[in-house]
Amino acid sequence: MVDKGKTKSSLNQSSISLGLDLMRYLEALPESYPFLEPVDYVGLQLTNYPLIIKQPMDLSTARRKLITGKYSSLEDYISDLNLIWANCKTYNLEGSDIYVMAQKMESSMHHYYKKLLNKQQEHSQSNTVSFAEKVEFAERVRKVAPSVLKEIVEIVQKQCSNAYSEPREDKLQIKVDLLDKNTFTRISELAENYIASRPKKIRKVSKA
Repeated sequence: MVDKGKTKSSLNQSSISLGLDLMRYLEALPESYPFLEPVDYVGLQLTNYPLIIKQPMDLSTARRKLITGKYSSLEDYISDLNLIWANCKTYNLEGSDIYVMAQKMESSMHHYYKKLLNKQQEHSQSNTVSFAEKVEFAERVRKVAPSVLKEIVEIVQKQCSNAYSEPREDKLQIKVDLLDKNTFTRISELAENYIASRPKKIRKVSKA
């Protein structure tokens, strides 16, 4: 839908990147050329176009709205893209070349968009820290030297400051649930490497 006033976008960078990925895919399709720019109904002498199509939309307009923060959700963005194909099928005869092109663009868009969402979901899941990993990390932290603990704190403060709180009763306050996967992996490996490098105690066997 075309919005007249500028609204603040709630889309995060990941969603914007996904939207641009989809846009680049659509723009590269061989059927895309009639939809790249607004319909030049004056030049094409389509005098009844504005009477039939009340909400014009094209790829360049949708791209501009995406990068300037006019969409509050990916659903709004997809709605505008669907409007392009709907307008074309509304104005043109079913079975005409451009009608078929709109159908192909619509089908390709939904197929690729689904593929992007699945990929994004898989990436999100791979960045999730499991409960078992959290428990194992907590056990490792209890075994590290103060110097290693200090290094862990410095890493968290620098890379994921919202996961760190000032110590209470001399106890370290790291909110593991707020750590991103990369930071968690780094500090977990730091603790693991320290424990592995410690000399192992040799148990003495008493002679009878």
